[in-house]
Amino acid sequence: MVFAPRHGILSQLVRRLRLALRIAREDALATLFFARKKRRAGRCPGRPAQPRCKRVADFLLSQTGRIKSDRGGWRLTEAGRNEARELVRIHRLWEAYLTTRLALPPDHVHAPADRMEHFTDPDLRDRLTADLADPEFDPHGRPIPRTDETDRRRS
Repeated sequence: MVFAPRHGILSQLVRRLRLALRIAREDALATLFFARKKRRAGRCPGRPAQPRCKRVADFLLSQTGRIKSDRGGWRLTEAGRNEARELVRIHRLWEAYLTTRLALPPDHVHAPADRMEHFTDPDLRDRLTADLADPEFDPHGRPIPRTDETDRRRS
């Protein structure tokens, strides 16, 4: 019951911890992406006292070259910026999908899109893009970030 490889308590705990860390890493990237957009300086102050999971996520992001420490704050590297742009793209595609296909009002789509963005693989992202005819804006009028791949298809 404790050590079963798929349904044991320990294996479930490990899976949940990995998922929590992945979501914390992705949320950190998106936070830095938006902070950079707002400040236009490319640097963001460190986030205030954080739970352990977020601190571990920041450590993992720095170890994998997604973020760098800079004058008491964090900044995205090119790899981190690309990954964050993709996360924002997926989030906004989900918002567009929820308003277009499920007729949800725009003020009701952020929370579900925030959850679904963490479970969207490239195949599903491409299906969303195709189903929505590659939209340029989300339901709030914000641009949906382009990726190299979508820029090439539009040319």
